[in-house]
Amino acid sequence: MKFAYVDDKEKKVLYESELGQSMLKAQEASQQAAMSKVKNEIGKDVIIAWNPFTLKTKYPFAEAISKEFNKMLDNTIPKNTLISSRFQSWINKERNELMIDSKINRDEYFKQQIDFNSGEVTENKGLALVQAKLEYLNKQLSKIQKAFVTHMQNNSNLAFADKEECEAWKNYYILKQNEVQNFIEKNDFSHYNVVDKDGNIKKEGNIEDVQEHQKNLQAKIEQVELAQKEAEKRMNENSLENNKAEQETYFNKNNINNLRP
Repeated sequence: MKFAYVDDKEKKVLYESELGQSMLKAQEASQQAAMSKVKNEIGKDVIIAWNPFTLKTKYPFAEAISKEFNKMLDNTIPKNTLISSRFQSWINKERNELMIDSKINRDEYFKQQIDFNSGEVTENKGLALVQAKLEYLNKQLSKIQKAFVTHMQNNSNLAFADKEECEAWKNYYILKQNEVQNFIEKNDFSHYNVVDKDGNIKKEGNIEDVQEHQKNLQAKIEQVELAQKEAEKRMNENSLENNKAEQETYFNKNNINNLRP
């Protein structure tokens, strides 16, 4: 199978051509629109996580891909940790791109597979076609998982929420707790009504729904408090490592100076 690419000379022609410039701008605009950002609950910019159910018409495997991605994520991100908004944005981007991967969502790519050593062509149909797609998906998930693990190990200060971000999340959940308490005081449970697509009430909210929400919010606050302690621990460890490195540099310089005649 042959893949097209554009070399530097062809890129130059594209940029110098008026039509080429227009096409490139349109392509960039479409990519930006496809991967637009939004402010999250604490005001940080994150890439929007696409809903797999709305993608299913055009990308039939989107829902299945999303489920497998989330399973991988559950096995990768340590429990009782709070990832940074920056890391969450990267996660959303990887999930979005995988859900619309044309190699999985279309049959053309895996219908024929060529062994470039022997030249043998394999025709994939039915279950064999699905199996080929599944193997590709697992390989992609494995690559993404490895990248995430490496990021958390080598860049923990970027992968996990720092002290300030943890505090922002804690304040957000406390604010939500106050809102829920206000619903209870007003005896207003309408915010917990279950409605259908036409807006008709299928099930009215009740005090049990509110109490469950309160319980979930309290669990979130406790998780953030644990994450905050971990963030402080990382900050102290980084500070100690930096001090140690500075001391070693200082002593090395002194040793060099002492060796000089």
